[in-house]
Amino acid sequence: MAGRDKILMVKNITLLFWIISGCLLAKPIVSGDLANDKFNLVQGNLADVILTQLPLCDAALVIGKDGTAVLIPAYAFEKIQVEEFEGIWNLKSEELPPVTNIRDFTEICLQQIPAQYSIKILGEDNRQLSPFQYKLEYFNFLGESEKNGYSMKKYKFSNEINEIKYDNVDKFEFTSGEIKNIMSNNSAITFENFYFKAADDTLKTIYLK
Repeated sequence: MAGRDKILMVKNITLLFWIISGCLLAKPIVSGDLANDKFNLVQGNLADVILTQLPLCDAALVIGKDGTAVLIPAYAFEKIQVEEFEGIWNLKSEELPPVTNIRDFTEICLQQIPAQYSIKILGEDNRQLSPFQYKLEYFNFLGESEKNGYSMKKYKFSNEINEIKYDNVDKFEFTSGEIKNIMSNNSAITFENFYFKAADDTLKTIYLK
């Protein structure tokens, strides 16, 4: 094989490698108080990225690969840019506290009040739990930073997983309106990116005995 052909072959293989690598690099997960899984994360001003798709969004928890997270209120979205370079997604802002600059974030969890797929837990709890609240319970609060009148809360992922486990479930109500009596067990209730489910159906209410 001629030297020129070898060089061309190496270039083609290298190009193919980068194309395949780019396809394999997944976008950060978008979770929280969503209505569906069609949210499209793109580069640009954070206000444009979020509020055009979720106009009533109240806040965003942006989670870095190292488990560090920042809670950003909606009024500060316009001060932040979402950037992607070679598969690495970054958050940048010159006007907000340094904690807002997260390199290589892997998930963005959105809060909307009221959440469409929150669940009511009726019984001794008598509380309502949204997907955003559930996700936030996985993090420990580290502190708060201020700059230019903006205040940002910093969190760190906790190894203490707050799973939903009840041994005294009486029945489940699903978003379809159907109510089922299901034998309670620790794996009966699961959480997806934006909703809770049991028996492969979306939960609306958990009735405790």
